[in-house]
Amino acid sequence: MVCFASIATIALTFYTLPSRNVALFSVNLVLVGLTVLPIIPIGFAFSVEVTFPISEALSNGMMILVSQVFGTCLGIVASMLAKINPIYTIWLYLGSCMIAAVSSLFVKEQLKRIQMQGNQEKSRDEKRSSYYKQHDINNTPSVSTSSLLTAPSPNVP
Repeated sequence: MVCFASIATIALTFYTLPSRNVALFSVNLVLVGLTVLPIIPIGFAFSVEVTFPISEALSNGMMILVSQVFGTCLGIVASMLAKINPIYTIWLYLGSCMIAAVSSLFVKEQLKRIQMQGNQEKSRDEKRSSYYKQHDINNTPSVSTSSLLTAPSPNVP
């Protein structure tokens, strides 16, 4: 969803840049920033989920490495295109966003880490419950929570 919103705001640049209206173009850039920026943490979190048995640090490190290489190459090509015509640069950014958005539709969403954590919590709850049953322990607190919330009355001499 975020990728498609960024495509829309970048495509809006085709209207706002040639209009030479600085205020309109500034608002457009703010919208581009609001739609492109959330892609970063979403991408990092999703990469950790998809590559679960691999540690989070390694997964995020590889994402940063690839993004730095891609960003450097994109920046070099964009600066060459901007010398010819700035609209070509917008086409380049729009094209890369479109490729990312279409590619994201084909990623199989399998949240392995969250599933494993849920299974571990369920297993821990089952073990705790069976322990309480074996040792005939009532699983209710011995002190009522309402008594913890009331303040003691002050001692007045």
